[in-house]
Amino acid sequence: MKRVILLAGCVAAACLCLTTCKIPGSSSPSSPAASIPTVFLTDYNGDFSYSLDVGSDKHDVYFVFSNKSVDTSATSASVKNAVGSIKVNGATIAESSSQPAGGPSTSSTKAKDFLARSNRDIISAMSSGGIKVSGSSTAKIASPSAATEGSTGGFYDLDSLDYWSSVPSTCRLVRTASTNQGSRTLNIWVANDCYDTGSTKKHAVTSGMVTALADAFLNASGNQKDIYDWDTEMLGPEWGAPQGAYASELIPYDGSITILLSDIEQDNSDTGGTVGYFWAGNNFQTAYESGSNARIMFVVDAVMFANASATKSGSSSSGWSISSSYWAKYCLSTLAHEFQHMIQFYRKGVLVRGDCQSADTWINEMCSQLVEDLVSKNFNDELGISVNGPRGVAPSDGTAGSAGNTDGRLPYFNAFLDYDDRQLTKTSDYDAYDYSFSYAFGAWLARNFGGAQFVRNVVYDSNTDSTCITDAVRAYSGRSLSMGDLISRWAVAVLASDRSDMPVGYRYNTGDWVSSSVNGTSYSLGSIDFFNYSPVPQIYTGSGSTPSIAASSNVYYKALGSDSGSHSWSLSLPQGVSFGVYVTP
Repeated sequence: MKRVILLAGCVAAACLCLTTCKIPGSSSPSSPAASIPTVFLTDYNGDFSYSLDVGSDKHDVYFVFSNKSVDTSATSASVKNAVGSIKVNGATIAESSSQPAGGPSTSSTKAKDFLARSNRDIISAMSSGGIKVSGSSTAKIASPSAATEGSTGGFYDLDSLDYWSSVPSTCRLVRTASTNQGSRTLNIWVANDCYDTGSTKKHAVTSGMVTALADAFLNASGNQKDIYDWDTEMLGPEWGAPQGAYASELIPYDGSITILLSDIEQDNSDTGGTVGYFWAGNNFQTAYESGSNARIMFVVDAVMFANASATKSGSSSSGWSISSSYWAKYCLSTLAHEFQHMIQFYRKGVLVRGDCQSADTWINEMCSQLVEDLVSKNFNDELGISVNGPRGVAPSDGTAGSAGNTDGRLPYFNAFLDYDDRQLTKTSDYDAYDYSFSYAFGAWLARNFGGAQFVRNVVYDSNTDSTCITDAVRAYSGRSLSMGDLISRWAVAVLASDRSDMPVGYRYNTGDWVSSSVNGTSYSLGSIDFFNYSPVPQIYTGSGSTPSIAASSNVYYKALGSDSGSHSWSLSLPQGVSFGVYVTP
C-alpha cells in the first residue's frame, strides 16, 4: 500500500488561507490555531495518510470527497459512478440505505418526466411518442389575436392518466401593455369547471383572482414592475421570428402570451401536485405536434391558485388574497420559474443553436430556480407580495434567517446529503430532492459568479451540458475552473455557510443581500446558512457500506469534532474521487 503524508507545499493541492498561511497538513503551525478557517483541496485518491495539527484551540475538521466525473457532452454516456468504498482509518464511511422518513419519492410520473425531457430536447421527445392525445378529442381555441373576453374553446391539458385531453375553457381577460420588449398581449383562460359558480372543484377562480394574476405577470400600467419584465430584462424575449432547422414547424410571432388556469392532471388537489408548467410542444404548429395548443403559453393549477389558506397545508374557501394566500404566491413564483424555461427554449434552442435544444434538465431547472431566487425580493419591494422563493427565507430579510427553517428547497438538500443517489447532473426521473441539489449548487454559483448575469450567461451559451456553466464562471471571474473544481469548492462552501466572511468562490452567506443587475434592473440574493434549516446537513460520522459514489457528487465526513492538537488519518479512496479538507475557526 502506498502511503503519502500530505504536508504544506504538496503538489496537486490547492490551499485557501483566509487569515493566515497555516495549511492543514502542516506539521508545524505558523500561527495560532484560533485564526484558522482553512480550505485544502487536492486530487489525491488511492491509499494515503493525512496529518493535521490544529493547535491548542478546539476545531471541527471536515473531509470532503468529490467524484468529479461529469457528462461533458449532451449525447455522451461518460457520466460514471466511482466504484469502491471510501475508508477512513480502515472503516468504510456509512451510506444511508433508505431515504429519510417523509422524504420525497424518487419516482416521477410519466408526464412530468416527459415535460422535463421535452423541454430539453423537444424534437427527440416528440419523435419517441411523447404524451398521447386522449381519444379523438381535438382542441379548438380562438387564436390569441382573435380571442376576446368571453371567447370559448378547448385547451389540451394533462388529465389523470397523463394524456392530453381537451378542457373546455373561457377567455376571462385580454390585456395589452408596454414592456421592455415592446407591446405584449396577455390572454388568461380559465377551465370552465374551475371558474366561479360553474366550478366542480374544491376552490373556484373568480374574476378578481384573474385580474390579480394579470397584474403580477403583466401590469396594465406598463411600469415594468412585473414577472414579465423582470424575467425578460434578465434573459431576453420569450419569442420572436422562428429561426433554425425547424422554423417552418414553429408558430409565428404575434406578441401574445397565454396563461391557462386549469386543474392539472384533474386531481382536484389544493395543497400539492403539479403547480404549473411550460411545454415547448405548444410552440409548434398543430400539424407537426398533435397535442400542441399552438401558442406561447403556461398552464397554472387553478385549484391551488384559488386556495385561500395562508399556510402550505391548509385549505380554505374564503379570504383569498394574492398577497397572503400561500398557494397563490407559490403560483407566482412558479410562473417566474416556468418563464425561464420558455425564454431558454427560444434563446438557446431557437436563436443560438437552431435545433430546439435547451440545457440538460438539471441545468434548466437550476436556472429556473435561480430566477425565482433572484426576483423574490422584487415581488416584495415592487408588488408588496411576500414570495419566499426556493431560499425559504422572507424576501424582506437579506440575512440567512433563523434556525429551524423548514421552508424552501434546502431542507431536502440537507436531508439527502448522506443518501446514496445524490448525483447533481441527473437528466431523467427528476424529483423533489433533485431540485434541491440543483438549486443548492446554483445558489452557490449565482452568489459567487455574477447573480442575474450568471443565469443570463448560461442561457445565452450555445452548450447544453455543464460547459455552459464553466463558460459562465469564466465570463465573470476570468478563471477557467472545471466542473470538477466547482463541485469540490461547492462542498466546502456548504460546510462554511454558517460563516459570513468567506471569500468570493466559497461563500453562501454575507450576512446581507448580494446584488446584481442586468440592463438597469436590479436583483438581489439573500444569504444562506445550511445549518439554519431543519434538518441540518446530514453528514457522515460512522461506518458502514458504500458500494459506489455517484458522479458529480460530494461525500461529507466529519473527521474531528471540537478537538485540538495533532491528528492523523489513513484514507482509501476509489479512483476518480478527490480529497479535500475544511477546518472551522
